[in-house]
Amino acid sequence: MTIKTVFHFLLLGCLPVMLKAQQTKAPNKNYHNPVLKGLYADPDIIFSIKTGKFYLYPTSDGFTNWTGTYFKAFSSPDLVNWKEEGVILDLPKEVSWAKVRAWAPCIIERKINGTYKYFFYFCGEQKIGVAVSDSPTGPFVDTGKPLIDKRPEGITKGGQTIDPDVFQDPQTGKYYLYWGNGYMAGAELNDDMVSLKMETLKELTPDKTFREGTHVFFRNGQYYFMWSQNDTRDPNYCVRYGTASGPLEKINIPANNLVVFKDSIAGIYGTGHNSTIQVPGRDEWYLVYHRFNYPNGINMGREAGYNREVCIDKMEFNADGTIKQVQPTHTGIKPVKVNVATVALNIFTLGDSNGSFPYSWPKQLEWALPGADVFNLSKSGRTIGFVNNGDSTLNSLMMIDENLKKAAEHTGGRPYDFIVLDLGTNDGKAVFANRQQEVHANLELLIRKIKGCSYPAINKASIIIIAPTPYGSKAEATEKYAGGNNRVAAMSKAFEQIAKRNGCLFVNGFKTPGLDIESMTADGLHLDNTASRKLIEPVVQLMIKKRK
Repeated sequence: MTIKTVFHFLLLGCLPVMLKAQQTKAPNKNYHNPVLKGLYADPDIIFSIKTGKFYLYPTSDGFTNWTGTYFKAFSSPDLVNWKEEGVILDLPKEVSWAKVRAWAPCIIERKINGTYKYFFYFCGEQKIGVAVSDSPTGPFVDTGKPLIDKRPEGITKGGQTIDPDVFQDPQTGKYYLYWGNGYMAGAELNDDMVSLKMETLKELTPDKTFREGTHVFFRNGQYYFMWSQNDTRDPNYCVRYGTASGPLEKINIPANNLVVFKDSIAGIYGTGHNSTIQVPGRDEWYLVYHRFNYPNGINMGREAGYNREVCIDKMEFNADGTIKQVQPTHTGIKPVKVNVATVALNIFTLGDSNGSFPYSWPKQLEWALPGADVFNLSKSGRTIGFVNNGDSTLNSLMMIDENLKKAAEHTGGRPYDFIVLDLGTNDGKAVFANRQQEVHANLELLIRKIKGCSYPAINKASIIIIAPTPYGSKAEATEKYAGGNNRVAAMSKAFEQIAKRNGCLFVNGFKTPGLDIESMTADGLHLDNTASRKLIEPVVQLMIKKRK
């Protein structure tokens, strides 16, 4: 939300005046947009691991010239049916440094020392503050001073210090804050979540279309940056996007980067200032944004800019990761069902090099299951039971006691739901060609050691065995891996029988749907980002099915 000037009636000390214009909803009872009753804008949304619900945090709208003074929260089990949770932060009563112009909040849930904390970043009088709570519905306590109260040094162009967005990088666990009107700034947050590492501050303004409303999310190894173009009073207010290789890296803009735009035939205008939400456990995404109040807004002139309503529509991606333009609708979406049992899973993973890369299959599990705790002890060169390259630490059987101890210490007594083993690729090397029967015996022994260990947090977990993926032609062309594809093919059949005999779940990595080893590896062996994602898709489905 934006204003470039402070209007004369504010200077005269007039109190905020709620507009009397009556909101008229779309007539069809099956319409789900707008999702909230009343006038709200600038929505931010999260899924809470603690409660298993979705939460919306908007600007309270309908106040002349954006002079709202409080923030509310709304909860939903399914993104369609929303419950008002009341006022969570009242500027005049609870914030000492700002009393009016409560705008554009964002929030993040973080587990600290076993306790969930909620950090609520918000605008007040064109400054940005942060309030903290133990609950997504408050009460929130302001820190007592603004976090950001002026434009960053070196940024001479741009407007107000508004529109924060908070983001956790799933690849590093670090937290970042973005903000700005007329410019986009970003910086890493300190571990206290209420101060910035100023040495990391960067201007990230993507291009001349940037106005405000930065929103950042991560999908399949790529960072997406969204922003709003034009003024919120403009019927052509819309959302664009770009991508980057990191949370503070240069933003690259695709040729067709429009995310959502007005539909004048449907009477939908001013579609902007968005956030997004991924359904936990699925690559299913929704765009949350505001539009002019329907149907009155388009006839209200500049007042449409503070008479807005919140909507949700589905957001989809092309195969190359680009975003398909979202069609704004009155219909909205159908209720979304979340399997809460899969949200906060505790998972221990053990693999070889394909489990050790920044985009590896354990990382893909984290991205597919937001809220899951994935403890990964994969290591390049690891085997099931052979000493590889003369290194005994690569022998899983020899290292299993030490690795189980590490896993038990990590979880602190909380039981693991799943232990995922993706081993065997290195056991199929040419040097071990005459010892393949040992591979099967070694796997059975490894399973028995896990199930028979003395750690209660480990020995009751469900074990998922992933058979190794194929060798590609480039790998088989080398002396090191010659003939390996036949060996791992035989492993996949044997591993399935071993899994059945030992009460384990099984995923046939050798026949992973959609995984093309020739095009998804550079060397015929090490999976790229897409292949890693394909590998874990049936794993995730098994987990969901098991927890139903």
